[in-house]
Amino acid sequence: MKPRATTLFPRLLPVVLLVYLTTASMAAEPAPPRRTPATEASPAPGGPGKLPGDVAVEALRIREVPGSDEYVLEGAATIRSGHSRIEADRITYRSGRWIEAEGNVLIVWAGNRISGSRMEYDLKEEHGTIQDAIGQVEPEFFFVAKTAEKIGQDLVVLKTAIVTTCTQPVPYWSLAVSTARIRIDGYAHLWNLRLRTGRAPVFYLPYLIWPVKKDRAAGLLLPSLGTSQDRGKLFSVPLYLPLGPSVDLTLTAERYSLAGLGWGADLGFVPNRKGSGRFTGFYIQDQVSSDQGEPAQRYRATYTETQQFENGFRMVADINQVSDFRYFTDYERDLKLVSTPTILARVEFSRNGSWTSVNVRELRREQLRQPQPFYVEGQASPSQVETSAVQETLPEIEWRGRSHRLGKTPFYLSFESSAAWIRQSDLQFRTPSYCPVTLEFGDCPYPDSDQTVRHTYAFPLVSDYYRADMFPTISAPVSPFPWLDITPSVNTRTTFYSQSQSTRSRDVEVAGQTTTTAVQEIDDRSLGRFVSGATVEIVGPKIFRIFERPDNPFSSRYKHVIEPRIEYVYQQSFDRNDEIIPYDNVDSSRGATNQLTYGVRTRLFAARPRAKPAEPAGGGEAVLLPEGTSGEVKKAEPAPPGTATPPGGAPTPPAPVEPVEIASLEVSQSRSFGTDLSTGFSSAGVSESSRFSSIDTVGRFNPKPNTSLDLRTSYDILQKQFSSVSLSGNLRGQLTRTGFSLVRTAGSLGASNQTQLRMAAGVTLFGRKLKVDVDGSYNAQLRQFPDQRWRAEYYTQCCGFLMEWFQRDFVSNSRGEFRFTVDLRGIGKLLDVHQ
Repeated sequence: MKPRATTLFPRLLPVVLLVYLTTASMAAEPAPPRRTPATEASPAPGGPGKLPGDVAVEALRIREVPGSDEYVLEGAATIRSGHSRIEADRITYRSGRWIEAEGNVLIVWAGNRISGSRMEYDLKEEHGTIQDAIGQVEPEFFFVAKTAEKIGQDLVVLKTAIVTTCTQPVPYWSLAVSTARIRIDGYAHLWNLRLRTGRAPVFYLPYLIWPVKKDRAAGLLLPSLGTSQDRGKLFSVPLYLPLGPSVDLTLTAERYSLAGLGWGADLGFVPNRKGSGRFTGFYIQDQVSSDQGEPAQRYRATYTETQQFENGFRMVADINQVSDFRYFTDYERDLKLVSTPTILARVEFSRNGSWTSVNVRELRREQLRQPQPFYVEGQASPSQVETSAVQETLPEIEWRGRSHRLGKTPFYLSFESSAAWIRQSDLQFRTPSYCPVTLEFGDCPYPDSDQTVRHTYAFPLVSDYYRADMFPTISAPVSPFPWLDITPSVNTRTTFYSQSQSTRSRDVEVAGQTTTTAVQEIDDRSLGRFVSGATVEIVGPKIFRIFERPDNPFSSRYKHVIEPRIEYVYQQSFDRNDEIIPYDNVDSSRGATNQLTYGVRTRLFAARPRAKPAEPAGGGEAVLLPEGTSGEVKKAEPAPPGTATPPGGAPTPPAPVEPVEIASLEVSQSRSFGTDLSTGFSSAGVSESSRFSSIDTVGRFNPKPNTSLDLRTSYDILQKQFSSVSLSGNLRGQLTRTGFSLVRTAGSLGASNQTQLRMAAGVTLFGRKLKVDVDGSYNAQLRQFPDQRWRAEYYTQCCGFLMEWFQRDFVSNSRGEFRFTVDLRGIGKLLDVHQ
């Protein structure tokens, strides 16, 4: 749900006319008759009763003034009429309609309430004035006023008032106004307002319209300010439009001092209770970037939707489009978009059965590239334009089956199958070189290497073909002994392609000399592939021991298991593998494989209580949702509950205990009987190869669902050193969270080692109101932080503040930004500044 809109209107002529008409209508109302002085009369019995005018009354004492139609109610006096209730210490009721109330006055109607020191009220016209008023108007509009005038069921006029949505004795924020005209379930028109933080004024506005609606309200949201290093200063004004009970639209005008005027749209919709969708877009004629001397047409559009159907199918749509490669670095703040400029468009229908699943997918993937100079055939001078690689399936149908027993036989079947219509479009870049010193093709030798002439040529590669694939696997797992598992399996892969590729030679010219270069070309010759393979996996003999620890607070029982493992894999080769047009893992092939993998794994299990299902959110203070849902509220997450005690005092029975793997360590290596698995240079700098692979280690530690540690190493048997080491972990508590990833890669032939650290941490304080997060990466060789982000959020019952700073410094993109936003409940973003 969107924030309630706020409209800013600086011209005061309509305001003057409105005040004039309101005053004229009030002057035309009949004045109440003058009160006849009360004479002594015998007190009427107290308690509930009826008085003329069909009103119900209740008080400790009820007196009727002799010779008049006046009644005096004293002591906890209450009058009920229609949907209204009036309470006071003393109430005078005359002529079946006029009321004068004094002392602790309260009037309540339709969920709204106003209290004060004194009130004059006309029951017939439902019109009255309350002195020293304090009140609330639905849904969450609180005020304190010198006078409050109630006109009918849906209009309240305040004089010299303070309005807010805060419930604190001294509101975190408030608006001091000279006059407020509040139309219930409509809009509040405020004049001469001063925004205050606590009791300190912040700024002044002559006029403001504030929606006072239970539902969404149309109008202008408050503007935001910003600064872009390349595009200049930014001024943005959003317009919010609810188009129906389940559709809303936000239109945004963004003005950059250098880049010009841009337009944005955000459309959200909920077609039914099992689906939702959103469209966002932005367009600008960028005055900074140019296209052949004209402002560049730059844009981005995103459409997402999910929908669950009654027949079990689920639809997911994620469609993206962008104008150019540098749009992300110029206009986006998300590092994931900036570092991976891939444009994805996907519509997928999926359904899961008892052991099979079907997916129908239409996909378009575009990988953008930075502009670079290159030659094309028949062109004398190079071009420098933006290029991209495009892959499409129109569509692709997948049918997969999980391992399933075939009747009463010991065999199990699993399979993968697909049929697809595939289109691919890309450029092949070739860079032949020529040495004018040696008059030969190739790089010049040292010291003349800088004389080398290189030309980059681009050759198109476009394919449009059909592919069908079937990959069944039959396995027969057996356990002849409790400590031994043997799983043999066989598989076949059959694939048909309606097109294939071949290698051809093309003539190119470098420095006036002609040479040839090899490129791939698409042929309309079909291609069929049929390969088979077999695998045998042996796990055992398993050695285990159980440890009883009844006094251990973490677990009373542990189980330690040591599992040696051997796996043999044989896979046929395909002689025409270079003719396959690569698209995904269906087309990739390891070639002929004749390999043995051996290792040992140790595992530690602990008897732990079964995890409880997530409980519905309970109580907690209502706080503002951050970032993107201004004006809406959510409940603060309650602390994890302890052991519950149901009514009657009986304790909850303990949760059932189940074994949980909390730690594991595996060391493995492979030995090939056909090809080399390790190539490179030894520690002495001599070129070597081996049919043994590196020694790999994988360790995991997961004592609790919110704690994990992962260690992976690879030991190079030729250089006799660890070629890579990675350590990552996550720790999440009630108030803190930490995640990190440390990767070290050894250099070869004298190159320096590379060490990268990525870390994210956060803490939540003050009853989950304050949230502080920091994340970034560190390059140990350069001794610098390529990217870092610091963020602090403070959200309370009626307002929120966000402060953020980030800096990224990469070769292709460098950008820093500071952002500060102020969120007011009921109004939305009051301030959004980023520069």
